[in-house]
Amino acid sequence: MVLDEVTRESVLRAIEEFKRIGRDSFLAKYGYRKSYLYQIEFEGDEFDSKAILGAAHRIQFPGEPIPNFGGGDPTRSVLEGRLKFRWVPLGPRRILGRRAGAESLRPASAIPPLVLTQNEAIVGDRFSWEDIEGVQYHYPNQYRNLVTPGAPFVYYRGVHRSDGSRGQAEYFGTGLIDEVWTDPSQPEDTPPAKRHWYCSIADYVAFQEPVPAKTEDGFVEGLGRDAPLHGNHFRPGVRALTEEAYAFIVEFAGLSADAPVLRSGAANLEPVDTLEVGEAPLDEVVRITRRSASTVDGTRWRGTQRSREPKVIGDRAEEIVYRVLCERHGVGSVRWMARDGETPGWDIEYADRMRGTVRAEVKGTTASRFTSLNLTRNEWDAAQSHGPCYELWLVSSVLSSSPRYAVLLDVPAAMSQGRVSIEPSVWELRFERGR
Repeated sequence: MVLDEVTRESVLRAIEEFKRIGRDSFLAKYGYRKSYLYQIEFEGDEFDSKAILGAAHRIQFPGEPIPNFGGGDPTRSVLEGRLKFRWVPLGPRRILGRRAGAESLRPASAIPPLVLTQNEAIVGDRFSWEDIEGVQYHYPNQYRNLVTPGAPFVYYRGVHRSDGSRGQAEYFGTGLIDEVWTDPSQPEDTPPAKRHWYCSIADYVAFQEPVPAKTEDGFVEGLGRDAPLHGNHFRPGVRALTEEAYAFIVEFAGLSADAPVLRSGAANLEPVDTLEVGEAPLDEVVRITRRSASTVDGTRWRGTQRSREPKVIGDRAEEIVYRVLCERHGVGSVRWMARDGETPGWDIEYADRMRGTVRAEVKGTTASRFTSLNLTRNEWDAAQSHGPCYELWLVSSVLSSSPRYAVLLDVPAAMSQGRVSIEPSVWELRFERGR
């Protein structure tokens, strides 16, 4: 392992630079996030362990890329085991104990937070729940009184993985419960106790790195409880979460307990050129459904993904697409119209050798897939006018470190082929003088 060659002298030089330029500048320079589990201590001060080791490698080997390595045991084996720095675990109680006080938690009047379980592999459940990450949650009647509009939640998955392997139990995203409605596929005479429900999700943010459900202090969901967790605690798919546990989970993920989406805004996002942006087939970025399922009365989901921070999401999606197009066609061939304040019905345009000027309208979502999206009248008119020279770029998981995108070419043609449908979702009501 290359890190085994890092010397104590290089680590000390990294610590000296950390102290000289400050934590935020240091982390930004070397491309690391704040440590929420482990730090090292030197001369009474504590430092982000993974960032220090990565910076030490860069300092010692300036011409080589920093290798990928874990922030837990691989870092500890070098810094504590070989180089004899003091290793400092940052468990939940220690992180919360550093807070300024109760004002850093949400108000007492706030709707209690929840855990929504969405496992990769279902064991022993014969019913197929139609969950869509970041869009909707499908659940039985026993959780009806827990799932309340406005409640914050974190997603949880257990140890079973879709490929048959086992991983750590972890939390992987947060958002707010939005609308709640009964499952329209069930007969009207279904007994109340056997009813199923849906809720839509707003303000979803996928964690850039999952948060472990258990640390050296024990289970995270035990925080703020007077008694230890009972043996069946993790069995229910929807669980009440203490404010202390919720605060730890979202802050461990680098967000904020009182406003996770606001804190995940542009100032706190990784630079676009460090992201692992991937192109995907359209059916891996959108949720394809039957035509009847998109109507209001027969729907199993309603409308589009919602966010109280649409500008952060939209700007991020545009920046990602701009980067991809610049890499393909060259910076001089791409113009970011929206950034210049122009709204012709598309966000970006670029020069293509075969098609000439191509217009790209960009849509983003924090969810893993789109179910539908909104086009303005201006955008739809532009799509009809420019046909095959008008593209719809769809970017999913837009605030994560690995967003994906797909491109829909010639939207009107796709509609005529039955691949997409379009219908009015907002009606304008005007006040006029009566006759």
